[in-house]
Amino acid sequence: MDQRELRRIAHEALALNASPMFRYQRDCNFVLRDDVAYSRQALPGPGFNWAAAVGRPVALNQIRRFGDSFFAGCAGGWGVLVEADAGHPVEAEIRNRGWAVAEEEPAFVLPEMPLPNGQSAALDIRRVNDAAGLRTFTESACTAFGTPVELLDQMMPPEASAVDPDIAYFVGWSNDQPVATAMMHKVGSTGCIAGVSVLAEFRRRGFGKAITAAAIAAAAAAGCRSAALRSGPMAVDLYRQLGFQLACVHKTYTVPLN
Repeated sequence: MDQRELRRIAHEALALNASPMFRYQRDCNFVLRDDVAYSRQALPGPGFNWAAAVGRPVALNQIRRFGDSFFAGCAGGWGVLVEADAGHPVEAEIRNRGWAVAEEEPAFVLPEMPLPNGQSAALDIRRVNDAAGLRTFTESACTAFGTPVELLDQMMPPEASAVDPDIAYFVGWSNDQPVATAMMHKVGSTGCIAGVSVLAEFRRRGFGKAITAAAIAAAAAAGCRSAALRSGPMAVDLYRQLGFQLACVHKTYTVPLN
């Protein structure tokens, strides 16, 4: 698969279409307007509320006018997501205005399914199917990521999402303790992988690879032809080992308050 196709998959799966999670979240909305995707969630900040401008050029002032209305009242504000350093006119305008960077993450695509074997005999991986499992998933992931305790209830997925065929949550157990998480949600023909975490004291045992493999296997079982994700710096090697290829870098700039 060439680089252009990798970029297309990454953009469409991770930026330009609504996640099936939107079926269950309160106060969320998604609009595609003039090739810009506006994605609003109940969670705070530009990492969850952004306008993705990765298609044809649209004037930044036009994005700003619609976005200020669309994201009105969002806690922590909103951002504009672009493909970093790709020569897009929107990013050039943003840089000229000196907007701050909120997030910058490489986007990876697994171009072929199924996934190579990533199992770990030391990790008991269980798919979540009820409210108790979702709480275990969320508490474990928040602990691993260092998420503030006050956001825990906001991060909790609704119980109905656990039985949605387009969504899958996994918790990995070691000695009867939840130590790893991962999830998959299907966007078109791509399985988006997120929430991959391992508690600090259980890292470097192959648990991250194993639970990511489980999430991608669920995507393949759901009929996905590819998988995609954004990665933090610590997980890049893990995803490359599983066959993911760098597609592009997604960068989100914070929209100033005035």
